[in-house]
Amino acid sequence: MTDNLKRYIALREQIRELEQRAEALRKEAAQLEEQLLEQFTQAGMQRVSIDGKTIYLHRQHWASVVPERLAELRSALTAHGLEDMLTVNASRLSAWAREYETETGDIVLPPEFANLVNVTERVSLRVVHQ
Repeated sequence: MTDNLKRYIALREQIRELEQRAEALRKEAAQLEEQLLEQFTQAGMQRVSIDGKTIYLHRQHWASVVPERLAELRSALTAHGLEDMLTVNASRLSAWAREYETETGDIVLPPEFANLVNVTERVSLRVVHQ
């Protein structure tokens, strides 16, 4: 039993060390991603392949309720037949905004929603193995 206890302690210590190292790597990658996003933007690039991998810009829009306009948003949702969204949560609202963009090609929501919903875009890098 003593050997198992010692092995367990050693494993837990290795896990802790690896988690600390992973956190440091995540921070370094996030800083580098900020620099690369700026470089992609300045160069007008959407993707680049290197060493058998493709790094590309991933864009995703997120919608959130303008808090002081919630009652108006509920009315606008009802008027557009979107009563199922009356229990507003960010995930469903964001999915609806992305669906609207896909259908219309425009992320600008209908005028009835212009001051009721905030839509923001998050851009990150993704890597695909070729």
